[in-house]
Amino acid sequence: MKTIPSPSIQSKKNSILLFFVVFTYPFLCNAQSFPVHVTVQTLGASPSQLSTFADASQNNGPLRVTLALNDLNITGREVQLRLFFQGGGINFQSTTNPVGTGPFFLDGGIPLTLNAAELAPYFQLANVTGVSPTVYGRTLPEGSYRICFEVFDVLTGKRLSARSC
Repeated sequence: MKTIPSPSIQSKKNSILLFFVVFTYPFLCNAQSFPVHVTVQTLGASPSQLSTFADASQNNGPLRVTLALNDLNITGREVQLRLFFQGGGINFQSTTNPVGTGPFFLDGGIPLTLNAAELAPYFQLANVTGVSPTVYGRTLPEGSYRICFEVFDVLTGKRLSARSC
């Protein structure tokens, strides 16, 4: 003959199960990982105007970005960058498809370093949103600034990297 557990025993089992799920779930979740790693480096003194970042004639300008595709089995992944600039009361980002930029092609395990000339179009006034021409043309106020980049897949539009500053 089969015995049926009393409601109080079943309730205790449900409580234990609920406790286990609620308190162990955060440990089972991982932070979102992305297939592309971005490293942003500032070189030398910071420019006093945004237009200096947009000067494509400077191969050794104030900024360098390195992209690394972590999956060694992928070759020729077509990607696009997005720029985010913040500080000194100025906050803007590049447009979705900036004129005069890549796409760039990544191969797994082979870093791609972009110099100031390759990054310059992302800073051109025609390729940014969120800043007026008047503010863009002024001297940058004293203070700290964050220049960040994200990588997106050209075909799907999916973000492939965390924002790196």
